[in-house]
Amino acid sequence: MKESDIQEEIMKVLLLHPRVAWSFVVTTGKVQGRGGHWITLGFPGISDILGQLRDGRILAVEVKVPGKTPTEKQWDFIDTVNRFGGVAGWADSVESALNILD
Repeated sequence: MKESDIQEEIMKVLLLHPRVAWSFVVTTGKVQGRGGHWITLGFPGISDILGQLRDGRILAVEVKVPGKTPTEKQWDFIDTVNRFGGVAGWADSVESALNILD
């Protein structure tokens, strides 16, 4: 299973979850703009899925395939969100994503 497949399954559940107000998949990388200049989307370490819980807290989910773990920058982002009152973690399945909400 690819990371994008896991991400898609997690998004289906989050969009219907009663504690989640909204969520979306973050697009990161570089794209070439008009005139040939490059535009950076996102920033290193930002989670794959961002959202907000109905109680107002930010939600961040880093998605990985089984056997993989977040990079140092991804851990830093997860730690920052949690340190400032948000809910963040990493998931390699729908079940592990739901555990982040608990």
